Amino acid sequence: MKRVVVVSTISYPRGGAAANYLQYLLSAFQEIGYETIIIADPNREFVAENSEWYLKSQIISCYYNSKSKIAKRLMNGKMYPYYIKKVLKELSLAQNDIVIPFGDYRIHEAVLSRRKQDQYQTIACPLEWFPEGYFSNQKRYLAEKRYFEGCLYRHDYLLPISTHISEHFTALGVPNT
Repeated sequence: MKRVVVVSTISYPRGGAAANYLQYLLSAFQEIGYETIIIADPNREFVAENSEWYLKSQIISCYYNSKSKIAKRLMNGKMYPYYIKKVLKELSLAQNDIVIPFGDYRIHEAVLSRRKQDQYQTIACPLEWFPEGYFSNQKRYLAEKRYFEGCLYRHDYLLPISTHISEHFTALGVPNT
């Protein structure tokens, strides 16, 4: 069976607007016959109340669990991309599988670099495009710029939420809807 894997750090399901977007996106993939897997922060409150719905998508925790606070902090910080690559490797993805990174540039970079070994397809879903003045500091702006200008065009396909974002990438020759 073909699989769609979403990689994110959001609380899922029902963790906010982005989680709801992903829920409906995964539902659409389920309707056309894909097995859906999400690597995210499991929203345990919602899952406990709605276990039959929860089982439609396999949820893998995006956070490294350890009794060591130092190991946990390291793996969920600087080492996070390596943890994501390890999880993707364990899934044994193939050419007809799709991976959708959803988050900052570190997630996109991990997914794109692992794609070289597994040959899966990637889809990015840019939801927002903020001007420089939106960010509280230069570091956050540069991280967003790295994601928007350095990662998105390298995916096989884009599903932008707005026509403004779509037109920007169409002008660059990037396939999108």
